[in-house]
Parts: sequence; structure tokens; C-alpha cells
Amino acid sequence: MFSVGMEDMNNTVDSFLAELDYSPEYLEILEEVLTRKFRRRQKEIVKESQGMDKSVSLLKEKKAQTLESIIQASSSSVIKLLEEKIEDIEAEITNKESPRYIVDLKEDDIKELIMYAKKIVEHPQKALLDKDNPIRQKKLFELVCNGIPTYKELNSGTAQLTFVFNSFKGKSTEKISANSCWGDYRESNPNCRYHKPE
Repeated sequence: MFSVGMEDMNNTVDSFLAELDYSPEYLEILEEVLTRKFRRRQKEIVKESQGMDKSVSLLKEKKAQTLESIIQASSSSVIKLLEEKIEDIEAEITNKESPRYIVDLKEDDIKELIMYAKKIVEHPQKALLDKDNPIRQKKLFELVCNGIPTYKELNSGTAQLTFVFNSFKGKSTEKISANSCWGDYRESNPNCRYHKPE
């Protein structure tokens, strides 16, 4: 067993990333997949928001009934209890309304996500050489390779790449199974408008 110096490791990673090439066809698929996942999440959020709206509506009805009870009450101690109840209801309404505005996803969010994904794919060196944040760098590296490659795999160019990165500049990588990745995508997305690469 031997160890590799940090400078040698960094140079090897730099060289590996500089040689990565991507297929524009797969970039289109990636965009379609991201958009579809985003739409699913958007749908979930709308349903969650509808549930929150119903809950808030019920609380507002409860508040209206409590206000009516205050109007009808003649005892100051009962009025005081009902006013405390109103405060609790208002706090609960505020508590339920605030997450609604936080979780909303907008069209700009999907555009930003797709631009970010394209930036990583088109310029992996810039995105993946985040030495200040090794956890983020590791996660981004997992987008390029199937698992974290070893020094030997990086140095020899035999690291198994994900389907988006299907070659090193000028040479195809036989190690990855682009067709099997494509097949998995096509099977789960029968309405995909892209044709299987030959």
C-alpha cells in the first residue's frame, strides 16, 4: 500500500476532469428528467399547500366562532379565557401559514436548477474543484462517477462514469453502460421524445 501526495492527487483530479466529455443528447435527457422531478415535487407542494389552506380555513372558522362567543359573553372571566383562546388560534394560524410561503417552488427555481446542472456538466472542472467544501465536492463527484473513484482509476482514466459523461475527449469509455442507463430511462419514461443513441 502506498500513499499519494496531496499535490499529485489534485493534479490527477484536475487532469481527469479536464478530459471529461459529455453528450449533448444526454444533457437534453438530464434537463427533461430534472424538469419532470421538479414538476412532481411542485405537485406535492401544491397538495401540501391545499391541506394547509384547509387547516388554516378551519382555524379561521374556529376563531370566528370564538369571537362570536366573546360578543355573546357577559362574564369578564369568560371573555378573558376566550381572548386567550383567540391568541392561541392566531398563533396556530401564523404557524401554519408561514411554511406555505417557504416551500413554494417557482418557474425560476427550475430554470436555475437546470442552469446549475448544465454548468456542472459543461464545465465539471470548475464545479468539482471545490476544495473549500469537501462534502459538496464529494456529492458533485458522485454525479460524474458511479461512486468515488480511486486514485488509480482517475490516473488511468478507467473510473466508471455516469451516463451523462460518456467519454473522455476523443475516446469513448467502454466501462460505462450508456445504453443500459438509457434503457432504464426509456423504460421508466415511455413518452420520452429522444431516440436511443447507437
